[in-house]
Amino acid sequence: MATVKLTVDAGPHNRINCPVSAVVEAPKSMKTAVLSLGKKEVPCQVKPVRGGLQIDFIVENLKAEKTAEYKLVTGGKPKGGGRGVEVTKGRNEVSVSIKGRHFTTYQHGKNLARPRLHPVIGPYGDPVTRRLAVPEDGRGLDHHHHRSIWVAHGEVNGADNWSEGASHGRILHRRFESLESGPVLGRIVSRSDWVGMDGDTGPPGKKKEILDQRAEWTVYNTATSVRIMDLRLTLTAENVDVMFGDTKEGGLAAIRVEETMEVKRGFGGKIENGIGGINEAETWGKRAPWCHYSGPVNGNITGAAIMDHPDSFRHPTYWHVRNYGLMTANPFGLSDFSGDESKRGHHMLPRGESIVGIYRYYFHKGDATAGNVRERDCGIARCDMERGLTFVLVSWGLVVAVVLLSKLQGQMVLRWLVFVTCKKIRPKSKPRSMAVIGQRTTKRCLLAMILMCWAFIRQVAHIAIMPLRHLRPANMHL
Repeated sequence: MATVKLTVDAGPHNRINCPVSAVVEAPKSMKTAVLSLGKKEVPCQVKPVRGGLQIDFIVENLKAEKTAEYKLVTGGKPKGGGRGVEVTKGRNEVSVSIKGRHFTTYQHGKNLARPRLHPVIGPYGDPVTRRLAVPEDGRGLDHHHHRSIWVAHGEVNGADNWSEGASHGRILHRRFESLESGPVLGRIVSRSDWVGMDGDTGPPGKKKEILDQRAEWTVYNTATSVRIMDLRLTLTAENVDVMFGDTKEGGLAAIRVEETMEVKRGFGGKIENGIGGINEAETWGKRAPWCHYSGPVNGNITGAAIMDHPDSFRHPTYWHVRNYGLMTANPFGLSDFSGDESKRGHHMLPRGESIVGIYRYYFHKGDATAGNVRERDCGIARCDMERGLTFVLVSWGLVVAVVLLSKLQGQMVLRWLVFVTCKKIRPKSKPRSMAVIGQRTTKRCLLAMILMCWAFIRQVAHIAIMPLRHLRPANMHL
């Protein structure tokens, strides 16, 4: 076992229900860890990754300019506790619950134009996205293709993969790369193909897929007053160069809020963004690090934000956000947003290359001010690395290690170690290889033995100095 000290620095902002991820060095066989803050065990989720162990946990409440020192013991066995985030696979869907309460369901299938998350349950226990349209709704429900939370774009190699009109494109779910449940987070990683309805958008004689989509949805085990979900979207041009057209009709991260939240309804709905804009007139087509919709749901003011990570494609993104309830991150529709055809937002993605969008969905009580959206979007959590070293060694542990290192003189070394550690048995003669050591004090002798077999002990006993590699942004999980 080894101990690592993690120091989380809040910086100039309060950190409340704040996901944090760190990678620490550890042997490949190490798959467990215990995290504590003072005497209190903190739920953490451990995942072997390249370079060590990825440790995920949540900072519940850390004031601005303060630090919190966590102790991580790799190899320890956590006590366990209540239910965390549970990801359950069903027929053409995967449901996600937090502490036993349903949060959302990832839906897919051949009958759907594209995958979606529906419903999405907010902090008051009510859905915060609009019900799904059915043909019988007709014109009574606008924009039938606005499906709760989804990913789409209206012009990809000429294919309309935004609407559900004639000859529209589709995003076909292919498989799940992984489904993960745990005490801190649940994760759905899906792989899908973007295709044109007529199948002629791929290279002649080859596969017809335009794009490979990898969507990683991460849901956190937060207090019931907030819900946090991250999307890491990777779009790869596998078979042909791909042109993302300049159109407002699209969103790499899209949401259609509950009808009562819509600004146009006049019930108190409100749009805000990260540069001070209010409602559609000041937020549509504007670049901002985040955009926010709030309004009443069953009488309770509820907020929904989408935050754009600095590593996202064309950050800060443009926003296609409307008073009728739509909010999407659209980095391509520049000519529409600016009203100037000379300003083009199209993007050619060469074959074999990818674009990445990283977004956070944040649901909370109240409007953007009550939800501290601006503060939650700002800043990076930092970790001051402090090397921790745990020796769980006794004299006989050294005996075993040295005997393994020195097969020829195993018996002589054994007798010598018993002498220097127990001070009871004096060997008749000193081992030749330890003639110099034998003339030193018992304390120095033991230290020399530790140094001599240190490299071996690291591998055999899994005892190592473990520096913290890095902490990822606390307000956006990468």
